Amino acid sequence: MPPKISDNLSSIPYQRKSSKGPGITTSELLQWSILNRTTEKEDAPKDSNHVDPEKIDPKWLDVILGKDDSVRMRECCEIIQDSSKSLDEKINALDELEMLVEQIDNANNLRPLKLWPVLLDVFTSTTEPEIKMYIAWIFGTSVQNNETAQKDFIDNGVLQPVLNSLVNDKDTSVLKKVIYCLSGFLKHNSSGLKTFETLNGYEKLINTFENKKEDPIIQSRILWLLRSLLLEENEEIKVSVGEYLLKTSIFENVIEVLSTADFNAELFEKSIQFLETYITRVPKIKTTDSYSKIKNQEMQLRIIDLSNKNDSKYIIKELKQLKQSI
Repeated sequence: MPPKISDNLSSIPYQRKSSKGPGITTSELLQWSILNRTTEKEDAPKDSNHVDPEKIDPKWLDVILGKDDSVRMRECCEIIQDSSKSLDEKINALDELEMLVEQIDNANNLRPLKLWPVLLDVFTSTTEPEIKMYIAWIFGTSVQNNETAQKDFIDNGVLQPVLNSLVNDKDTSVLKKVIYCLSGFLKHNSSGLKTFETLNGYEKLINTFENKKEDPIIQSRILWLLRSLLLEENEEIKVSVGEYLLKTSIFENVIEVLSTADFNAELFEKSIQFLETYITRVPKIKTTDSYSKIKNQEMQLRIIDLSNKNDSKYIIKELKQLKQSI
């Protein structure tokens, strides 16, 4: 039975008439009474059973609250090391890990969690291209615009195996992610670039470009990477890549690629973009002695003009003429 209004009056604070504050109105009294009215059914039983928090299964807390990212990262690496797990299970774990390291804090936690050596060990030992591809992807995502992870990448000796993969791997999906990894590592990273140069990274990139004539996708990705380095705001990086390219036959090699019978739209586009950037950027970041390799400003203008043309046969013809004039 609900209590009577009069039963509740004793709990209302008494206010003197002389009080400076306003007195309780009839409306306020009625509102208070309604809010405090309960029924017997609504009253909580006196002997209600309370759950002991210590007896709650932790797995249900994980379901409700979600596991900490560091725990998930460890579990992902445990799965890829477990020989009893299927390829699909390992791929799913790597996919989750790649998603986790998109957050810079998680990428930085690879070192304290000691996961760099784990990933590197699987990367160098696996015979599954898909697993190798995913780990290269994780490397690339971790180091992208992340100075801490870029340093960890070097300190854990990851760069050399990645460059070895660039030279030796045949699988296109692996090579695409390896180039993605190198791009993320080299951009805005002048200190890392020095290690890259020490390990003959430029030479390996150019050699891979020359040896992958049957793989236009990889050739186009390498040109995209070289062009992005030429467009760097960091002067040290631009000068480094520009000086190295001037010692190579990359200009002639790209023209040769464009002159082949097989036409690939992506490679064609990346080749034209690279040539335009190379012609217009390299002379500006090199001494006048190197300018002799690019005869005059007219050649620059011709490349820029060619980049706006749609006639592939005309462009190839013009590029061959440019090649002869070098």
